[in-house]
Amino acid sequence: MAKAKNAVIAGDFMGKKVSVSFGKVSMDVGGLSALELNSRTVAGYSVVDETHKTSMASGVMRGMVGGALFGGAGMVAGAMTAKQKGVYQVVIQLIDDPQWRYSGKRFLLEVDEPTYKAIIKNCF
Repeated sequence: MAKAKNAVIAGDFMGKKVSVSFGKVSMDVGGLSALELNSRTVAGYSVVDETHKTSMASGVMRGMVGGALFGGAGMVAGAMTAKQKGVYQVVIQLIDDPQWRYSGKRFLLEVDEPTYKAIIKNCF
């Protein structure tokens, strides 16, 4: 199963990694520098694509438990209740401030669900 890259996949900062630490989202911009993504640095964001992928391990385990408890029908029902993992593509537009070196930069992130939720919380 494919996992989210938690990185910039297009635009400015291509290939740079994004991480969450103590609820704060930051992006490595080179050297020892990191850019925090929050309401002071982000002018706007929008979700371009949201996909949910089923966890194979979760489906197999739930299917086995369902099968042991309720036979064939339980196995099918258990497998269908597998956990969903979200992968989000989010466009970020940084604030436009002539004094700031990252002014007006724009990029596309591919992130997992916890990182996506942290971005939404911090940029609101």
